[in-house]
Amino acid sequence: MVNKVGGEILRLCIGNKLRILNGKLKGDRKGKFTSYQANGASTVHYAKASEDLLKSILGFQVLSLTPYSDHCPITLKLQSSCSKVQNHKTSREQTLDRREHSFATFLWKADSKDQVVDALSSPSVHDRIRFFKLFGALLFNG
Repeated sequence: MVNKVGGEILRLCIGNKLRILNGKLKGDRKGKFTSYQANGASTVHYAKASEDLLKSILGFQVLSLTPYSDHCPITLKLQSSCSKVQNHKTSREQTLDRREHSFATFLWKADSKDQVVDALSSPSVHDRIRFFKLFGALLFNG
């Protein structure tokens, strides 16, 4: 079933030659749901890519629910080709650079959950959420 917003997403994809990757790639062939609510499960998070980018996509996955959300994280694995760049950083700086730019790992510490909650509770985040709600309502409701 496709609701009004889903129809808008489909028209956006068709008009811009984008392909929805959910349910079509290695890692999510069955098209798993991404949102679990009291009234049911649905797919509300999508990965989209241009036709030209499709050949560089290695996989797409809907991850398991976490205790922190009723929405599943999604991941997209892209092929890349990087030339070796010579730099003059120390090996510790290079290790830190690799950590910062790695999607495979992240540093989660004991107080990370509290930091996320604090950040999401900040007035600036609330202002941004209000802006996006207003913008989304104008975009989809005309």
